[in-house]
Amino acid sequence: MTASWINRAFGRRRTMMFGGSLFSFGALLNGLAINLLMLIISRVLLGFGIGFANQSVPIYLSEIAPFKYRGTLNIILGGAIVPGLIFLFGCLFLSDSTNSLLERNKLEEAKDLLRKIRGIENVDEEFKVLAKASEAAKLVQSPWRDIISRKYRPQLTIAILITLFQQLTGMNVFVFYAPVLFKSMGFGNNASLLSSLITSIVKFCATLVSVATVDKYGRRTLFLSGGLQMFICQFPVRYSRCPKYYGRNQHDLHIRHCSSLHGNALQLKFGLLIFFACCVVGMSTFIYKLWPETKGVPIEEMTIVWKNHPYWGKYVEDGKSFPSHETDAKV
Repeated sequence: MTASWINRAFGRRRTMMFGGSLFSFGALLNGLAINLLMLIISRVLLGFGIGFANQSVPIYLSEIAPFKYRGTLNIILGGAIVPGLIFLFGCLFLSDSTNSLLERNKLEEAKDLLRKIRGIENVDEEFKVLAKASEAAKLVQSPWRDIISRKYRPQLTIAILITLFQQLTGMNVFVFYAPVLFKSMGFGNNASLLSSLITSIVKFCATLVSVATVDKYGRRTLFLSGGLQMFICQFPVRYSRCPKYYGRNQHDLHIRHCSSLHGNALQLKFGLLIFFACCVVGMSTFIYKLWPETKGVPIEEMTIVWKNHPYWGKYVEDGKSFPSHETDAKV
C-alpha cells in the first residue's frame, strides 16, 4: 500500500530506487545482526524493498514497452536474481515512464521520452491518447474504492483468481519440496536432488519458450496449453517406479495386480496430484470461458476488451478508459 502511493506521487523510477535502497540496507543489517530485534528490523526492510520492486517494476515495464513487445520483457521478472545494490545502480540510468511523467504534469518531458521510446518524431496522436488517459486518471479521488466497484469487477476478479490458480497448480509445492517428493517416490538422496535440478532446468527452459511466444500466440493460448500439459503430467507421474511395492507376492494371482496398483498410488501420494490436476482443469475451464485475449492491445484501450466480452461486458459501463474518438482507438 505504501509503494502504491509513492509510485503515484514520485514515479516508477524513484519507487524502484527506494526499493533497491531499502533492500540493500536490510540485507546489510541482516548480515550484521547480533540480536533478534536487528534481525526482525532487517527482515521488515527486506520485505519493503521487495514490495516496492514488485509494485513498480511490472508497471514500469508495461508502460515503457511498446505493446507488441510487452511480453518479451517478462524474462526480466523471471530472472530477477540480481542483488539490491545492482538493482539500485541500474535505476540511476533509467528514465521515468511516459504515463508517470504525465501524472505529474511534465508534459514536454513526457513527449520527448515518448519520441525516444518509439524512435520517431511524430508521436502527437499517441501522446494525445496518453494525455487523455492521464487526465481521466487524475479525476479519480479514491482508486482503492473504485477498484472494487462494478465497472472494474472483471479485472479485479481475473487478477485475484489467476494468482490463486497459479498456486493451486501445485507449482510451488513441486519446486520447493521436489527433493522430498522424489525421495518419497523411491529415489535416493542424490537422485532426488538431481531430479529436482532437472525440474528446475525444465522450468527455466519453459519460461524462455513462453517469453518467446507470448506475443505471437497470445496469453490465453499459453495458459490453456500449459493447463493441458500439467493435467496430463499429474497422472503419469504417480506411476513412477517404487521398488519395494513391485512385489505383492503375498496376494493371490487374480488380485495381485490390484494390490500393486493401490500400493504404488498410496506410496506416491497420488491424491495430492489428483487434487492439483482437478485444480488445473478448473483453472483451464475458467480461462477458456472467461479470460479475454489481450495480445496486441494498448493499455489505454484495454477496457474495450472487457466491454466486448460476452460475460464481463455487462459489468463495464463504458467501452473506454477515458473520453476518446475513433482515431485514438487506432493508435
